[in-house]
Amino acid sequence: LTRGAAMISFLLTLDMLAMITVEPMFHCMGQGVATFQCDAWTDTMSLTYEILVTIGVFLYVMLIVEVGSISIKLSEYRVLCIHAVEQILLCLGVVFLVILTFAFAISGMDREVQAITGTEWSDLGARMNTLIRLAFGAMDLGALQNLADESPLLVLVILLFMMLVYSFFFNLLVSQFCGVYHSLAADIKGHARLARGEIIIETFKA
Repeated sequence: LTRGAAMISFLLTLDMLAMITVEPMFHCMGQGVATFQCDAWTDTMSLTYEILVTIGVFLYVMLIVEVGSISIKLSEYRVLCIHAVEQILLCLGVVFLVILTFAFAISGMDREVQAITGTEWSDLGARMNTLIRLAFGAMDLGALQNLADESPLLVLVILLFMMLVYSFFFNLLVSQFCGVYHSLAADIKGHARLARGEIIIETFKA
């Protein structure tokens, strides 16, 4: 396997070892045959187990995708996806920096914040939560109508934030996708063959 696949396999092993520590069958041992619910298995353990299972599924699928690179077509698509993910991570990093900046900026608007009746802007954590939901379209924009009556200046700041995120960074991400595709399109088969060759060589070494 490639270095990436080896790392994913290592992380999957750690994930499965962590799952053993909160495995319900072990904690409920002696209370019946294949019992998965008991007082010893707490709600915190249940939540941890669910998170670890979810992470494990994603890691396992990523490992399958790595092995699937033996196919030229799949390898071409994988190369494109890897480069696209890099651009997504860069964009998310900048967006979260903007969210942090605006959250601190709004913290300095004490007069405007005190005029608001809701709790969405009451403290730094609530402001960041609200800005994150605004950035990713998970907040009803109808809530901004009441905010406009209570604090027009704060609405202007929020509109500036939305214009910056939606009109600039997300559109820039789309243009980055196009740039990545055009830069790789001419040599995509070469990149795919190199990736496939690396997997075959590492497999023979093993």
